[in-house]
Amino acid sequence: MTEEKVSDVAGFFGKIFGNKDESDHGGDPSATAGPPPLDEVGKAVRDLVIAEFARHDITATLDDTGDEYALHLSNGSIAFLDNMIANAREIERDEWPQFVSYMVTAQLEAQNRTEPEDMSEDELRERIRTRLLSDVEDDLVDTSYARAFAPGIVQALCVDYPDTVTTLPSSALDSVAMTVDDLFAQGQANTDAEPIGEQFEINEFVKGLTGDSLFIASKAANLGALVPEVTGTAPLGIVFAIPNRSLLLYSVITQDEWINQLMGVVQTADSLSFSPDFHHPGGLVSPYTYYWAPDGTVERIGGRQGEEGGEPKLAIAPSGIFSEYVNIDEGSESS
Repeated sequence: MTEEKVSDVAGFFGKIFGNKDESDHGGDPSATAGPPPLDEVGKAVRDLVIAEFARHDITATLDDTGDEYALHLSNGSIAFLDNMIANAREIERDEWPQFVSYMVTAQLEAQNRTEPEDMSEDELRERIRTRLLSDVEDDLVDTSYARAFAPGIVQALCVDYPDTVTTLPSSALDSVAMTVDDLFAQGQANTDAEPIGEQFEINEFVKGLTGDSLFIASKAANLGALVPEVTGTAPLGIVFAIPNRSLLLYSVITQDEWINQLMGVVQTADSLSFSPDFHHPGGLVSPYTYYWAPDGTVERIGGRQGEEGGEPKLAIAPSGIFSEYVNIDEGSESS
């Protein structure tokens, strides 16, 4: 299950289906001359789109207004081709058929999905998930209901479909079959149960969890569920980082090695977060390192704090709840 599932792909490539209105072509039509006539690339992509709809027993015909970028579909929808054509220019021509097939199929499936407001309680209980996100405001989805998890990170609700994951908007909360508290409780239980694809070791101090699930990093919201079966016992807590949705870096703290364990996660998270060569599916969640205490408390404990001499400056702050479990006057030398 990937979120090069439909929601990310649809968001990246733009709106393909919908009701035709002025906003789909940039606002008031009197304010612009509209898109230029289709060139050879546009016509080729349009022909592929028409053929792909035909494969799904849907007839696609040109808009009778002469708009070459709009197709009327026999299922009552309208397909706008602007974004698809623009993005086809960014990939190799031999990739166009696969790209068009994927986008058309994905959007047809999206039209047939049950909206959260229309789901039974049983279906919603099965599909709801909690997800940790950057606290940067999302311009596309209102998640003002999201709960603070740690500095820079909030916990929101998602609906997990077979082909996509969608973020539950605030506007849906009054209409769904469960209360907000029940959604968060059931969502966390479902996120806890998401399969982990791989547990790996980066070095002697840092381990990681990854997998196809879009909720690997979100397991950090309930690290206690991973103790001891996944992480082993953790009487002094765990330091962790979640650079992206599919990666959870961690180190189980011990009294003798806590400095190396903490700095190991800080350095690894920072390196991956800011590397131009490392892809973060779904975007960066957080470059910082956090501490999970055995009592469930979570606090930010390290990360980048500006630059010094042209180089990034990494800092740790082993205080607060951390110092209640770990004797910070003892331990190894910082690496």
